[in-house]
Amino acid sequence: MREHKEKLRVNSTRLLSNRGSTRATRYSGTNKIVTRDGKTHIAWLDSISDTMIATYDRIRGLWTHPVTVGSGYDNHGGPALTCDSMGYLHLFFGPHGQAPFLHYQSTKPNDATQWVQLSAVGTNATYPSVVCDNQNTLHLIYRGGLNPRQPFSLLYQQRKNSSMWSAPIVLAKAPDDWNGYTHYHHALTIAQDNTLHIGYNIYYDGRAQHAFHMMSCDQGQSWTLADNSPVALPVKVSSGGFFESTDDALKVNSIVCDSKGHPWLSLSLIGTESKLRIYHHDGERWHFLEPGRLTQPVLEEGEMDNSGVLTVSQDDHFYLITCVKGHVAVLQSSSLNNDFRVVPIFPPSDALSHVGMTLERPTGHHAVDVPFGLFSTGSKGPDCFGVGIFHSVYAVELNNW
Repeated sequence: MREHKEKLRVNSTRLLSNRGSTRATRYSGTNKIVTRDGKTHIAWLDSISDTMIATYDRIRGLWTHPVTVGSGYDNHGGPALTCDSMGYLHLFFGPHGQAPFLHYQSTKPNDATQWVQLSAVGTNATYPSVVCDNQNTLHLIYRGGLNPRQPFSLLYQQRKNSSMWSAPIVLAKAPDDWNGYTHYHHALTIAQDNTLHIGYNIYYDGRAQHAFHMMSCDQGQSWTLADNSPVALPVKVSSGGFFESTDDALKVNSIVCDSKGHPWLSLSLIGTESKLRIYHHDGERWHFLEPGRLTQPVLEEGEMDNSGVLTVSQDDHFYLITCVKGHVAVLQSSSLNNDFRVVPIFPPSDALSHVGMTLERPTGHHAVDVPFGLFSTGSKGPDCFGVGIFHSVYAVELNNW
């Protein structure tokens, strides 16, 4: 990697909405930002479950008015955004386990002002994560199942170049004797060589203790571990093959691939040693680092949140969004063997929390240069609906100088 001599700065901050849902920008495994040909499209959830999108023309410095694409069931119906090779945008959102996802496509390439609804996809679906490969096949993972009640599984479907969606495949599930709540905190990405990569955990019985990765080099027909050993589906905790485990709890936040096709995952360790880690597979084995250690003495113990979303630019510069001393901050590094630079991008709020922090990640047909940041500020709310509670939704344009 070449030395990164530029300094990151905030170019502009935009209040996208003051009527954001209580989970307006949450669910870190889902990409919500796409930049293509000088336009950045950003999706979020307005109260209670309206999927919104606005576009920033980076050349002219102008924003479009937000567009309501459609509405879901509650505040867990947040959108997943990608685009195909022709520049058509695709949005998936909606049901929180009640129905299939709504799937909308923009009527014009690289234009988020008008949309058409396509065939719904998913079985009792929640938490979409989607990419588009070099054959214009859409790949979708989500939590769902044939029964509209828990326990749900981690499912995968694909749609080849505007054809019908494939039948769902169960990628992972909780133990057979578990009948309660499940979550997978799953995230899907695609490498430049068209390989699919998934990071996930298996949450049941009140926590997840193992972090997993699988990949597919043949458009989702078969799956392997990072060392190319085969994966027997569905994966369970008893299957082994996890790259991290803990006696406390953990959560997978995000996954991206560098220019060599190697996966990088952001992972939260939760418990007696709460911390944020970044895991990386170099083609032979897994390694990890802790950004809080690499930023010393800028940071002291406990000053940085234990969650954050990682992205990588097309020239292998790494960006991590998190909270530092209450500030929304981006940590930047040209090589994760070196120290991060800590760049505060939004000040603390005395009364309200900053949540749902995310960065643009590549999903197949848009490359990340310097990513946009997205987050929301507000109180948590009492339930899945949060009636009368609104978050402020902010987008932050970053630049190097």
